[in-house]
Amino acid sequence: MASVDAHLRGSEPHLLNHDPTSLVTGSAFGTMTEAAVVFVALSFMYALKGLGSPVTATRGNAAGSIGMLVAVVFAFYDPHFTSKSLEIALICFAVAAVAGIMIANKAKMIMMPQMVAGFHAMVGLAAVMVAFARYFDPAEEMSAGHLVETMIGIFFGAMTLTGSIVACGKLHGIIRSKALLLPFRHWINASICVVSVVLTVYLCIIGKGTQGGAICIGIEMAVCLYLGWALVMSIGGADMPVVVSMLNSYSGWTTVACGFMLSNTILIIAGSLIGSSGAILSYIMCKGMNRSFTSVILGGFGVEEGHTVEVTGTVTETNVDEVSHDLLNAKSVIIVPGYGMAVARCQQSVAGIAELLRSQGTKVEFAIHPVAGRLPGHMNVLLAEANVPYDIVKEMDDVNPQFPTTDVSIVCGANDIVNPLAVEDLSSPIGGMPVLEVWKATRCVVMKRSMATGYSGIENPLFYKENTRMLFGNAKTRTQEILAELQNLTKDLQPAATSGGNATTPLLAAETKPEPQKVKEYPPTKKIIGVLNETKNSEETRVAIAPNVVSKFREMGYGFVMESGCGDKASFPDRYYATEGCKLVKTPAEVFKAADIICKINTLTEDDIKSLRKGQIVVTYLWPAFNPELLKTLAAKGVTAMSVDAVPRITRAQKLDTLSSMANMGGYKAIIEAFHLLPRFSKPLTTAAGAVPAARVFIIGAGVAGLSAVGTARSLGAVVVANDTRSVVKEQVESMGAEFAEVPVKEEGAGSGGYAKVMSDEFRQAQMQLYAKLSADSDVVVTTAQIPGKPAPLLITKEMVRSMRPGSVIVDLAAQQGGNCELTQKDKTFLDPESGVTIVGESNLARFMPAQASELFAANMGHLFKHMGDAGNLDNAIDNPDEVIEPIRCTYRGQVTWKPAAPPAAPPPKAKPANPTPPVEKPEKKEQSNFSKWLNFFILLLVVGVICIAAGFSNDMQLVTQLMAFVMAVIIGYFLVWSVDPALHTPLMSVTNAISGIIVVGAMTQLSAQGHMAAVCAIIGTFCASFNIFGGFWITKRMLGMFRR
Repeated sequence: MASVDAHLRGSEPHLLNHDPTSLVTGSAFGTMTEAAVVFVALSFMYALKGLGSPVTATRGNAAGSIGMLVAVVFAFYDPHFTSKSLEIALICFAVAAVAGIMIANKAKMIMMPQMVAGFHAMVGLAAVMVAFARYFDPAEEMSAGHLVETMIGIFFGAMTLTGSIVACGKLHGIIRSKALLLPFRHWINASICVVSVVLTVYLCIIGKGTQGGAICIGIEMAVCLYLGWALVMSIGGADMPVVVSMLNSYSGWTTVACGFMLSNTILIIAGSLIGSSGAILSYIMCKGMNRSFTSVILGGFGVEEGHTVEVTGTVTETNVDEVSHDLLNAKSVIIVPGYGMAVARCQQSVAGIAELLRSQGTKVEFAIHPVAGRLPGHMNVLLAEANVPYDIVKEMDDVNPQFPTTDVSIVCGANDIVNPLAVEDLSSPIGGMPVLEVWKATRCVVMKRSMATGYSGIENPLFYKENTRMLFGNAKTRTQEILAELQNLTKDLQPAATSGGNATTPLLAAETKPEPQKVKEYPPTKKIIGVLNETKNSEETRVAIAPNVVSKFREMGYGFVMESGCGDKASFPDRYYATEGCKLVKTPAEVFKAADIICKINTLTEDDIKSLRKGQIVVTYLWPAFNPELLKTLAAKGVTAMSVDAVPRITRAQKLDTLSSMANMGGYKAIIEAFHLLPRFSKPLTTAAGAVPAARVFIIGAGVAGLSAVGTARSLGAVVVANDTRSVVKEQVESMGAEFAEVPVKEEGAGSGGYAKVMSDEFRQAQMQLYAKLSADSDVVVTTAQIPGKPAPLLITKEMVRSMRPGSVIVDLAAQQGGNCELTQKDKTFLDPESGVTIVGESNLARFMPAQASELFAANMGHLFKHMGDAGNLDNAIDNPDEVIEPIRCTYRGQVTWKPAAPPAAPPPKAKPANPTPPVEKPEKKEQSNFSKWLNFFILLLVVGVICIAAGFSNDMQLVTQLMAFVMAVIIGYFLVWSVDPALHTPLMSVTNAISGIIVVGAMTQLSAQGHMAAVCAIIGTFCASFNIFGGFWITKRMLGMFRR
């Protein structure tokens, strides 16, 4: 926004005095102009702030548009703006609006990187034209400071122009993406920078209006055009996301230079915001690719250095039918889109697959790598275009921890961003690059045209991993075939119920199970699973197999024979099983006779052992560490026994872990039962009579059950304190709002498999002292501590119990292994007469929630049998057990095969070693020395000081004020851009492109310039900037309109 004061331009407002049509009126208009600067600046800042969420982004875009309109309107009132200038400006606006909106409206989202690069080029050209118009206007008087600013504007503008053109060509494929590594390129680039400085100094010496000055300007433009070309040509295609962001930053600094040149505050502020945006996005992209920001900016990254990586192995190819069945049987799916999805234009069919799976109750999420595609946030825009809800599109840091518990991960057209070498081989060219860890899912499906490498040019070991399946072919064709197959497979299935738009599978079966309208066809039955009625003559309420998993077993070739009434107490009547095709019999003997496999939720009884026959398989809780004689008996009978309590604590086996499932329910139910028995409120309460404090809960052990108890107690408003010998759980406890009580003696309690180990005597003594204090202060104590293969440790003595307040409650979840409390009586709840404390020793709290407990147990069984393959592969899986099945298999072919886990290491003695050997560590990047840090600090301080001193010696208060505006705008821009939602990085680049069109204000003031050269340059500059404004805001509006929940 140009000021009405003459000194802001360094020349007399001659047009104001000689042109009666001047639009300037009113002596107070200068103040109004400065107020408009504030309004426009705030509008542009809100445009960036609004991008913090898709909900507010549209308002932000509108604010930016309004701010731009106000800036242009006030530019009409510049003293140098004549009626003729107005006519020319309106024509430029009209042509630019038609061209910009038309192109932005027809542009496809996959072309967004090229469009953004093209917009950058327009800004660079506009900046150069404004500088030329100012310099070649004979009526303009330019001081040395203005000449420096002009040369800086040409430097950044010309470099942005050719750099953006090259980037656009590489992105579109008309210029080869491979880096052009010219000899001595760094020296040449450095020489150009030196030449630019020399030309600037020489121009300041000879001044404006000389032939030498025009030659200086021409040479400056030529060498800077070459510099922009050389810098981007020497950068490989893999780094194009960084280049586009970098060019965005350059366009901002170009606008800043024009602002100083024209003494225009709003150009300085807007350019600072844009420059900050581009610089931060460039940094994010470099971090996402493990690149050196400085190297990329200087064109030093073309070919990575590193050893040649050779990957060998067997590639397992898959087909559409197999992938479709895997997806339909999965509980959770993560889809990773890459640039291949954009090239194939298959985002619509990918979105269709996700929507169909979600309708069937599958949890589906999309994982976005920061540099996926050729523009920051490009994949987010493509998915939004396909109507994918943005709340299921996750960033890399959020989704990586979920891969180990994901059933299927699908990689669609991505390569380097899912390459395991980045984490497995730090010496490889991409070593250390953050990647999406898709290989940690149970099954990884990679869709590619071929085995070709990515932009890095190195092989991808992901393709050879055991759990990876390669689906070759055109991604669009393949995704359409998968979608069609899924539609065919699900046409007879009822959509799963959803809540709030989130597709989740309900664990609890519906009260009224609908009869199937059509009998589903299953493969021939190869193995029969027998399920007994374990609720007869006992307090058990659960059943080993729930109706909701029967169909999944049958798809694997298993049939069922069920004892009548086995699911009655779990609210699963016989008719539920009958409709699923199960055979119902009246007696256990009939089950044992017909079944190849016996599946139980409780350990074997004497009658069960007698009824088992040679060759039968039994799957149940055996507690092998406590029942060695039972294993010998089963082995002697020739029974293959599998103990579900022996599932190893490894990532692959998490879905099989029945102990965790039951412990989760046990921790929840322990708190509910405790507060049922506790004669007081759980949460704080304020009444007219006074305040009631919250109940205090002490939880010993922070495993699955303990953490479940912590969460439940906190949700009831109680004050919770927890302790565990494993320090690793401290953060988990505190993240749930509980206090973690630490034992004064430092000793790590994590043993093998993630369980706790036996602690030293010194630690035990300090631990007991802590527990005595905490239990005395607590209303509820829940104990969950267990050690594999050993009796539960005694942690609450009778003296501790009798120090507690009468009415308090102890729930001992370790009662099955003897209990953590000295007074616990297994499967009994009683009131200790001496203390008045109620002690709950129930060993099976899950039985009080039979339906959900049965479904969870049955789901674990389903995962176990699925892990072993279909029924035809069962014998082979047991005969050749892997790391999951081997610990579970206890007896086989007449032998006891179970082996106890290796005992955890004993606590080390507290003695200082004479000559401790330092541990061997991986080589890390050398940390910057303290001297180097201080040196950099003083250099930065010196540079800033020199600039401020120079501004002070200029004797120009306006320059000092604008310098302050520049600094403050950069700082504000830094914080605003960091708060932008990563999903909106592409709209961020388009809206900053539009804002960079503010340079039109500078071009408009030059429309009245004298001389043909200056006038033509001003017209070109006005058109280019206007094109950016209309095209940028319109394409941003289009993109933001696609984002939905």
